[in-house]
Amino acid sequence: MKCKVVTGVIFLCAAGSIVWLLLSIAPGDRPTPAVAISSALAFVVASEGVFLRPRFSYWLGLVSGFVALHWFSRIEFRYFPALNSWIAFNLPDGNPQFFSDVFIAKLKILVVVAVVTSTVCCMIRLLPANWALRKVPVRERTWPAFAVFFVVVASWYGVSASPYRIPLIVDGAPAELTVLHVEKRGTQFNEIAISAGRDGRFYVERNNRRLFQYRFTSRGGSGVLPETITAGVRKLAQSTQLRDMSTAPAVALRDRIAQGWYVRTGYRVLAFTSEYRTEPPTEVVALYHQLESVPVAEKELRSVNDICMGFCYDPLAGLGLGSLNDRCKERNGTRCK
Repeated sequence: MKCKVVTGVIFLCAAGSIVWLLLSIAPGDRPTPAVAISSALAFVVASEGVFLRPRFSYWLGLVSGFVALHWFSRIEFRYFPALNSWIAFNLPDGNPQFFSDVFIAKLKILVVVAVVTSTVCCMIRLLPANWALRKVPVRERTWPAFAVFFVVVASWYGVSASPYRIPLIVDGAPAELTVLHVEKRGTQFNEIAISAGRDGRFYVERNNRRLFQYRFTSRGGSGVLPETITAGVRKLAQSTQLRDMSTAPAVALRDRIAQGWYVRTGYRVLAFTSEYRTEPPTEVVALYHQLESVPVAEKELRSVNDICMGFCYDPLAGLGLGSLNDRCKERNGTRCK
């Protein structure tokens, strides 16, 4: 009786989450609503039937689960992996226009958890009665269903969250030159990014973030460079030294103690790190210290989120390449790097 009650509750959770998601998403984003409604009703019927005709109800729940997952896949995988439910949690906090996106992402994850658990639970209940584990029939156990849903959700998360990106498209002329300096001490990252534009304005962003931290604060500021430094920025950005140079990819630092220098000119990025055993050009370091010494006139604080708990946020994001159009360009935007 206990396993029937648990199964009935799981069926009702699946039905409720499907209907809730269907009602929450925009009408234009609802593929064949009749399919979702039918699946939800079938789960409700199955939740009652487990006490009267259990075998029929488990088959009904199994079919309903596959139908619901197919319906959900048409929503989730339309622009996958560029757009998916998990990266919605990277959206900036405190902006009302993103509240709905984050809420719907939570609903989508809830649907997957409930429907996958229900489907696997039905498979287990339909196993032969003589299949036993530690003298208890396998079909009377529920924990395997939760184990399978954990594996499914973890796999979905793993292929969705990396590389770091925010589900927004941002257009604008890139800075003339951006230099990012990263120092890693254990799980602590100290990052300073300085970018300078052709108009003489410059921007500074600093953060002290940690791994296993979902949200961290970035302190920013801007100002106007003296003409002599602006000329130095322009000269270095257009120099043949940087133009002809090639380095390894700009990836996150993994050693316990490490340091990295990253230079961005337009959309081209050069990486010099202790892990690569490479040193940045002395001109880059000298100009960086010159930029760092210029007083900042305007200051602001902003919150940055990383659903990977700090592991996906990388030097490209620190250099300002964090939007969808920065990270997902190949194959019509469906391949992200």
